Amino acid sequence: MKTKTKVVYRFLICENPFLSDCLECTEDPVFMRDGRYSRYTLIGVPARRVDIAISQSLNGHPYMWEVVDKAGKFDGAVRRRYSVRPCLDARISDGKVIVDKTDRQWVIWSISEGTAPIVDKWERLRSDLDTYKLGCIWSWHYARYYKFLDLSEQEVRTIGDAWAVGKQFASLAEANRSASRDLYRLSRDSGWRKLTLRERLKIGLTAESPQWHRISEMESRLSATGCGEYTILAAKPNGLFNGIR
Repeated sequence: MKTKTKVVYRFLICENPFLSDCLECTEDPVFMRDGRYSRYTLIGVPARRVDIAISQSLNGHPYMWEVVDKAGKFDGAVRRRYSVRPCLDARISDGKVIVDKTDRQWVIWSISEGTAPIVDKWERLRSDLDTYKLGCIWSWHYARYYKFLDLSEQEVRTIGDAWAVGKQFASLAEANRSASRDLYRLSRDSGWRKLTLRERLKIGLTAESPQWHRISEMESRLSATGCGEYTILAAKPNGLFNGIR
């Protein structure tokens, strides 16, 4: 099942509107029908609210500017994505994009001939690390998203401090991503899997159920729903669910 997307705006532009001082690269590439894309966030804006995909194969003008609303595969929540893509259809109209920064916001204007402009405003959160202790960032992510691991307070402090040793980050957002990835790996190594909405429904859970589940629970639920041997094997540590996340 493909992730649901709704195209809001699409037009031709002469240049990439994003300068290096407004973007922060994430570690996750994006794969679309026309190739591989680098994924970014606006500095100070969480990627869960908006992200930016820029093609790694831009090789000449014009480019195609695309604004889509995209549903997340884990929770179905909709976020906006801006894409700078190779030109796939020269018949679409021309336009321009303006990226502006105020004291508290990023403002993105999408302006195309013959249509009303779209103006998106994104609140900028604090991005410097001056007063943060790195181990506390790890602990915050554990308390907010990974309490199912059921660690003691001492374990949380010890693991968080160990993660922080030798780490240097350019921004708070980068530190947050690193801490979250470390907890993600710890969860998988501890026998947990994060299931998409589709996978949760397939094993008899509801859309509102938690995203993380033990492998043993997945196996028992698959058996109870009458799934075949292949599907049950796919849920095991070396199976399909292990390979895709």
